[in-house]
Amino acid sequence: MSKQATKYIKLTLPQIQSKLQTLPIKWQLNSVNTPTSKPISISTTFKFKTFEDTWAYLTKISMRSHLAGHHPTITTTYNEVKLVLSTHDVDGVSEVDFKLAKRFSDYVLLVPGAKFDKLEHEVTKDT
Repeated sequence: MSKQATKYIKLTLPQIQSKLQTLPIKWQLNSVNTPTSKPISISTTFKFKTFEDTWAYLTKISMRSHLAGHHPTITTTYNEVKLVLSTHDVDGVSEVDFKLAKRFSDYVLLVPGAKFDKLEHEVTKDT
């Protein structure tokens, strides 16, 4: 089986909930408001001290997204960045979304003074 064929496998709700707990910062699950309420994306918001910090972060995540061939929905203002990750090919959340969420979380941890929601439990850098 090729790498491309295994790239986009839709995760189940229990898999998503488990993987959310492994990220170094808090991401939330978003679902469609239907009777089945299928999980369709994960999202988070970061706040930065300055406009320059915001755009430095955006540059870093845009290059990483481009290299991965998988692009988030990004909403930004002066010092705030909201990221939404989903895999349109599976109409939901895949492993690649979590790989980017981990990388984007690691990047924000390097920005002095960045603000974000923390998980209720401690996650070490090696997790």
